[in-house]
Amino acid sequence: KNLEITIIDNGIGRKQSGELKKEEKKNNTSLSTSLIAECVKTINREKGFSNQKGKINMEITDLCDEAGQACGTKVLLSIPV
Repeated sequence: KNLEITIIDNGIGRKQSGELKKEEKKNNTSLSTSLIAECVKTINREKGFSNQKGKINMEITDLCDEAGQACGTKVLLSIPV
């Protein structure tokens, strides 16, 4: 009873990306990730969802290959219908 949207990015992964930003002394976060997380939080708060049931969820997972090397990121957005 949920609409699930999965986004898979086959980039370098969040950990390596963070390390590169640190080396370049950049301190920015992904604008799209921040905006989506804030929207989910706002909708859940305005709808009065205090427990998991009926709540919109966003789960971010770091992906690794067989050798344990970062090979991207997966985002799962679950929206009750």
